[in-house]
Amino acid sequence: MEQTTGGVGRVAGEQGRFLVASRKGPVLVDICACRGNGWCGCEDFAFRHLPAWERGEPGTHRCKHILAARDFELDEGIRLWNLAHPQKED
Repeated sequence: MEQTTGGVGRVAGEQGRFLVASRKGPVLVDICACRGNGWCGCEDFAFRHLPAWERGEPGTHRCKHILAARDFELDEGIRLWNLAHPQKED
């Protein structure tokens, strides 16, 4: 596992995959799976969110682990963008 922040760490060599801390131990999250909805190895996703996604119910079907991994990835992207495009402070 690479970079860890707030209980979220990248899976080395696997794009879009993360290990996210949970009460029962780390769970694997793939933010690119399920056509961009994301997939998680937790029980909440398996029993509540995935079936709704498979039935084609409208909306996003994401557990808190998917949301944490997506937030981690967005924060990292913004950090890198800001490094490449420094802003002047007023």
